[in-house]
Amino acid sequence: MTDHESRCALYEHHKLSSIWAAIREDIVRFATFSPDYRPEISFKTRLSIFFKPAILCLLCYRIGHYLHVRRWRRLAHSVSRLNLVVHKANIPPESCIGPGCFLGHCPGTSFHGTAGRHLTMFSLAVCCPREDCFGGPAVQGPRLGDGVTVGGHAGVIGNYRRQREGCPDDVAGR
Repeated sequence: MTDHESRCALYEHHKLSSIWAAIREDIVRFATFSPDYRPEISFKTRLSIFFKPAILCLLCYRIGHYLHVRRWRRLAHSVSRLNLVVHKANIPPESCIGPGCFLGHCPGTSFHGTAGRHLTMFSLAVCCPREDCFGGPAVQGPRLGDGVTVGGHAGVIGNYRRQREGCPDDVAGR
């Protein structure tokens, strides 16, 4: 079992219930970035956050990833393309993102790799494999740990591994 497959198994991406659990955590994470949604998150507030473009983009990605894990590849890629057309975010279904993700702005965001819990990506952030293997398996892209932030207009390219701040990081391959 590869690192990518073990992470998907850990987050139970093969279960439909994992989509809703991850979206709930994404909504809570979204609320932490805005003072308008504090101190408590009511049902009305959660519903309001659910219809934000960033959460709908993550919902499309998570449905596509679920379909990919369940081996419905064509349908998964169709959902991914829909996400690209509607939200202008390129997150292929092969990518594996843990719950609690925060997307600052969807347009121009590209992620093709794996990430743990609480990934934060700001506008026009790019995480992808080297250009000569783009579109291949997500394991050729960056492997980001829990709590990683990718700033606006930043790029993480290649087979790079990064853990949370304070943890040792290493470059897995160049």
